[in-house]
Amino acid sequence: CSECGEPMRIIAFITDSHEVAKILEHIGEQTSRAPPLTPTDPVPSSCDFDDTNFQYAEVSWYPDPPALDF
Repeated sequence: CSECGEPMRIIAFITDSHEVAKILEHIGEQTSRAPPLTPTDPVPSSCDFDDTNFQYAEVSWYPDPPALDF
């Protein structure tokens, strides 16, 4: 909290878009939505991926598995 310095927490969510717009208008905030984002890279289609030479990388940093205790 900017007034008392205590941590703030969420106590409720308002999901009704009409009610959210009314609240935003009341406090002087923008009520219209921003335009949707456009992707910078097109989404690849499934035929763009060639997995014929795909190999898993061998890494040395995997932890040892736990010992069985039974």
